[in-house]
Amino acid sequence: MNENRSFSLMRQSALKRLEGRDPADIAAKTGIPFFPGESAFRFDGVVGEIRVSFPDYTVTPALDLWYELVLLHYLDIADGRGVGENAVSLSTLKDGAIRGADFDARCDRKLARIFAGVDETRAAAACEALSAVFRGDRADLFAVFPLFPRCPAALRLWFEDDELPASGRILFFDGAEGYLTMEDDVTIGEWLLQLLEEALKQV
Repeated sequence: MNENRSFSLMRQSALKRLEGRDPADIAAKTGIPFFPGESAFRFDGVVGEIRVSFPDYTVTPALDLWYELVLLHYLDIADGRGVGENAVSLSTLKDGAIRGADFDARCDRKLARIFAGVDETRAAAACEALSAVFRGDRADLFAVFPLFPRCPAALRLWFEDDELPASGRILFFDGAEGYLTMEDDVTIGEWLLQLLEEALKQV
């Protein structure tokens, strides 16, 4: 099965689960406002304003297909629970022992490559281009990205020095399992790494 067919089947399945759902209930659970006058959900994400039409769930602007699929899953799965302030690696979330641990290891290697030779000014500018906000942390840089209104992700980063390469981790927050599956977390984490790499080329 090729990737496009796989995506198409999973999208159809997600749309089937959303069929007949009350948009007001979806809005309450996801934190994404619904605008009846335009029959659409709208929110500000890492790439600017994102609009999802109702009831066909078309996403504009056109984004990475796998991000769109995760967005549909978010609309479907969100249970409205609170998300904590404690940033955690995927391996520590429910069902993350294998898939999450694998992502954490790959993430560290990829961040070492992406941020090799990058200083704090460039790194911060790349994060700001993706609408991140910064928090105090034990790391050199800690940025929180608005992937979804109630399911943000964070970058914890240490810059390279004379002895060690750059290192870091993409993190989620306590309660994220109420909004996305582990597979969704991995997909959205990979997408965020791609966006960071692209943003660094522009600053």
